[in-house]
Amino acid sequence: MAKALFELTSRMNCLIVDEFGTVTLSQKNHPQLFFNGYYFRLVSNNKSLQKWRCTRALCNVRCQTIGFTVGEQYSVSFEQNA
Repeated sequence: MAKALFELTSRMNCLIVDEFGTVTLSQKNHPQLFFNGYYFRLVSNNKSLQKWRCTRALCNVRCQTIGFTVGEQYSVSFEQNA
């Protein structure tokens, strides 16, 4: 039973789920991404890829989307730590 539970847990950890974040406006009228209860601010805006960083102090999480139109939802991918 324990072995089967371990195998199930291992398989679930490898599962990739598409999750979406919503672009909103900050109080200062700048685009921000709301995802899983966290806000991210736009750091880099290329034509094909937008990079975001967490707005919380001491949080170094960064993510990417393929758009930043306010009111739209985008698939969120996370950058690998260097």
